[in-house]
Amino acid sequence: MIRTLGNALVFNKGYQKTGLILWFVIVIVGGTLIFDTSPSGDATDGSDSQVGNYRELCAAGDYNGAQEVVATLYADYSEMLSKWRSGAWCDREVREKQEKYHTAFAYVFSQRLTAHLAENIPSADNAILSLLITIPVEGAPLPEGQYGSGMFYDNDAGIGEMAAIDHVVYQSWVRFFNDRCDQALDLALIYEHKELAKKVSKLYKTEVNTRYEQDTVLGDNYRIATVTYDNSRREAAAKKCE
Repeated sequence: MIRTLGNALVFNKGYQKTGLILWFVIVIVGGTLIFDTSPSGDATDGSDSQVGNYRELCAAGDYNGAQEVVATLYADYSEMLSKWRSGAWCDREVREKQEKYHTAFAYVFSQRLTAHLAENIPSADNAILSLLITIPVEGAPLPEGQYGSGMFYDNDAGIGEMAAIDHVVYQSWVRFFNDRCDQALDLALIYEHKELAKKVSKLYKTEVNTRYEQDTVLGDNYRIATVTYDNSRREAAAKKCE
């Protein structure tokens, strides 16, 4: 009963979920993500100087310094995610910090990727593969099947539902990871590094789809989640390398 009241108080505000959908929109142009990274957009958590610096560091060729900025953003995001998993009502803050981290990572990744390919030396291929392999995993997917019992509320993870939180976080992360594979694959083909492209095509991960419908037993905005897996991006990548 307490959990039901808590979910109702937090999730009945529909405007919260409208904002969350927008935070997952990713637009790729020329292998680089486009987001508003102006300092004014980052002043809320004091990381505006960090977010403003990673582009400057990349322009100066200081990729290690830029990666340190990314690591700081990842630490901030991980800390907030831990609070959400522990029962705090901070899903909005988690998505904001995830967006900042993903945006910075994608930019630095793109710059390092281009620099490595421009070197045109054998060790560059291994460096690129390492960039992909070492991307930290976020969350964990649920097995295929249906899930109810209050795990999902208003098309999102329910409050304090750790497995559901891990699932929705992983679902966004795996798409982010495969986007990075797309960047590496497409640039490898442009630079005619066909062997590298084939190796990258094997790194794609199975994506997760979640379909929601009304939970007629619990009522309110509780949902039954149907989880399925999708390998279409991995298959498409393999065809590009044929």
